[in-house]
Amino acid sequence: MPIDQTLEPFDVVHGSAQFEWLEGERFLLQRSRTDDPDFPDSLIVFGADGDGLSMDYFDSRGVRRIYQVSLRDGVWRMWRHSPGFSQKFNGRLSADGETIEGSGCSPATTRRGTTTSRLRSGADRTTAPVIICRR
Repeated sequence: MPIDQTLEPFDVVHGSAQFEWLEGERFLLQRSRTDDPDFPDSLIVFGADGDGLSMDYFDSRGVRRIYQVSLRDGVWRMWRHSPGFSQKFNGRLSADGETIEGSGCSPATTRRGTTTSRLRSGADRTTAPVIICRR
């Protein structure tokens, strides 16, 4: 799935992301790639833990982060409280299940963005053709 991230004022970063279930459907995988070296390629593993849902993030820089995740009443939330680099995202799933619109921020860097993602399902994977981020 193509991703377009628009940054102030008009920079566009192209890339793609793919979602698929790991065999057994206990973990959902997201693989993302971009055409810009400032945006690392990443692998995210979503799954249940003792406290609900979590998201393990890994990227091509060697970064690993763990986020808490929830999906309730059509709102997808993810957050991470870490000294010096906390992050959060809230996104609302459309009634038809085809679009997620949301916003997030990282107080440590004062970066804020809005994201729109259109999802399409295939036989065994879901792709998001467009994600647009504005700071």
